[in-house]
Amino acid sequence: ICLTFTIRILCTGEQILTSFIPDLSWEILRKLEFIPFYASAPLLALFFSSLFPEDYSKFVHRIYIGLCSLLGLFIIVTPIRISNNIVVFAQILLLIGIVYVLVIMIRALIFRRENSLIIMIAYVFFSLTVLNDILYSNQIVHTLYLSPLGFIIFIFIQSQMLTREFTRSFSQREMLARSRDKFKHASITDSLTGLFNARYLHQTLEQEILESIESGRPLSVIMADVDNFKHYNDTWGHKQGDEILKKMADIIRKSARENDSPCRYGGEEFSLILPETSLEEAAEVAERIRLRCELAEDRDERMIGITVSIGVARYLRGESVDSVIE
Repeated sequence: ICLTFTIRILCTGEQILTSFIPDLSWEILRKLEFIPFYASAPLLALFFSSLFPEDYSKFVHRIYIGLCSLLGLFIIVTPIRISNNIVVFAQILLLIGIVYVLVIMIRALIFRRENSLIIMIAYVFFSLTVLNDILYSNQIVHTLYLSPLGFIIFIFIQSQMLTREFTRSFSQREMLARSRDKFKHASITDSLTGLFNARYLHQTLEQEILESIESGRPLSVIMADVDNFKHYNDTWGHKQGDEILKKMADIIRKSARENDSPCRYGGEEFSLILPETSLEEAAEVAERIRLRCELAEDRDERMIGITVSIGVARYLRGESVDSVIE
């Protein structure tokens, strides 16, 4: 559509095209002037039918496109003195196309299609400029060719709609991405303590084992278990028990280094994956956890009497994930 109007602008008024092609004959120039004008009608029909596919008649659409194609072919192959005689019929066909698209727009408005109102306003304005051009070419009114201006305004409104649609789509994609990240995080996180869960422990430990085999660097794991937790739970209640688990999780988290993965293995069991860590270094981290538990007992009366059993293991080639944890 843009191309047809560009060609028409170059061929009308000051006939800019002749400055680029001085030897262009008047007959060809005249045909180039008419063909884009009448070719725009079926192109617009195709454009609006793609916007509102539920609201147009395929039968009427095909007949109209066929008639416009025949007319365009006739204008191309016949001398200008003959094609000039059917200009009125071509204009009538163009008006029929305008009405046809208007019917599509009205149906779209009735069924409340998205953006139908703003498109309708833009189309009506554009149609009025096309009607002006028909009247001007027949010397009924003494204005100017205004359809290029109407088309520019129509395209501008379409571009604003596309910008808005793009912005909305981009926002939806961001929301979907945030939701996906949120669900992914929830799937690997323990809801009570905020540590990684057992699923993440198995996945990460399996990956770290593969990296340890490839690099030859050590890999260690710490397992910590709150002693007599069931008895504590039965004595003080599950709510108080949950507070102990949260406190323990906080100790594990603060004891972990940047590349370590603190996890809640299940119940009162916790785990810490230590990549590139020897057994001796892992024992130092375990000692740090033990000292933090002692300090917590001094600072928080809820931790009085709470002890922790800690085990440290280094991965040996050939071991499975479960055997390392055990």
